[in-house]
Amino acid sequence: MINTSKKMIELPQQLDDLIEEISNIEYDGIHHQWTKADDWLRQIINNEDVAKIIEEQRKIIGLNDKWKLAYFIFALWMKDEPWINVLVFSEKQAQVWDNDFKEIFKKKLLRSKEDIQVIRTLANNPYMMEGLGVTKERIESMVEEVEQEAEADLDLASLYEKPYKQKRDDMYIRQCENNLWVDMTMQLKPSISETKQLDFMTKLMGEFKYDNMHNARKYFKYDKCPQRVRLKKRRQRAWKEYRSSQ
Repeated sequence: MINTSKKMIELPQQLDDLIEEISNIEYDGIHHQWTKADDWLRQIINNEDVAKIIEEQRKIIGLNDKWKLAYFIFALWMKDEPWINVLVFSEKQAQVWDNDFKEIFKKKLLRSKEDIQVIRTLANNPYMMEGLGVTKERIESMVEEVEQEAEADLDLASLYEKPYKQKRDDMYIRQCENNLWVDMTMQLKPSISETKQLDFMTKLMGEFKYDNMHNARKYFKYDKCPQRVRLKKRRQRAWKEYRSSQ
């Protein structure tokens, strides 16, 4: 009897777990939705008038790169459009979460499981191997091929992790906000102080009447202002989550 590797022995359960996980996802046509939303994003932030607004805001805050700011302004502009939340996914996530991909992928996972069972059967039955003319070297080669293919499939499992902690109507806005906090905080030349960041974000959100920030202006210089306190906590949380992910 030929010993198949421990790695391959564990694969069927891992494949079963992944099949079950993707079977519970309910996002029919998500890739098509994502593509349309991304097209809108590109068209809007590259519009001449919008591009001027983005550039003006970039100069105000002193960012070297405009893109995180551009996505945030787009998200604020579209804050009443629920379809923008599909953009919390990356394009690869949208592809693997899509029903068309899921069905093809599940069939592929099942084929990988069947291949493993065939190898196990052959490895455990030397008479069958002899009758079929299958050598030990061929078994070992088959094991390696199946393991590599199955592991490539399992690598996609990370794409099935939800890109949000809980569903919110403003998930994409918050994602863009977090990315902008990190972008501003990471910039060293010129550096952007916490106070400048808070001033800028409160005024920018206020322009779009988001999160009640338009009512914070007259109290803005005081740390007791509830809007400012919220923003300060969100900035700290975004930076902490970013650092822990590195």
